This record gives sequence, structure tokens and C-alpha cells, in this order.
Amino acid sequence: MNLTLAGYRGSWAHGTYMDPKEEFGSDDIDTFGIFVPDVNTVFGLHNEHVKEEFIGPNDQVFYSIPKFIELLRKGNPNTISMLFMQAEGYFKTPY
Repeated sequence: MNLTLAGYRGSWAHGTYMDPKEEFGSDDIDTFGIFVPDVNTVFGLHNEHVKEEFIGPNDQVFYSIPKFIELLRKGNPNTISMLFMQAEGYFKTPY
């Protein structure tokens, strides 16, 4: 997957994560990514604009660039928050 942007979302992104050992702790770390879709998706032969993975208690969501822009245009708060995190909230991507 050609990720162009990746990072934390949810409690990690907002600085509210609490260790699961604490009374009100959370047991998951959510991440996101934005990827360049393959040519088949661009031309409508596949519909792979959202990919989700659930690894143990953690979940990851990946949006294609067109899907991400569509969600931004509609004012989706989850995607808007991805643009305004502290630098530590993003991962290094290969591109």
C-alpha cells in the first residue's frame, strides 16, 4: 500500500489515552493512513477506497486519497482532525 500520510487517531491523537491498567484506561490504539489507490480503483474496476484492519484490540483505517478528500469535503470530523495533529501524532511514510 502506498501510504502518503499515516498516524494516530482517537485517544492517542487527542492526548487522552490512559493505560489500560488505570481505572478508566483504554485498551486500544487507533491508527489511520491515506494511500494512493491502484490503477484499477482509479478507473472504477475495483472499489478499494477504504481498508480496515483489526489487530487485537487495535484498529486501523486507511482511505484512498479520493475518499479522504470526499470525506473532508463533507466535513467529516475524523478526517479533519487528521490534518491538525501535533507532529508526534504522525508516522514516517516511505514517500
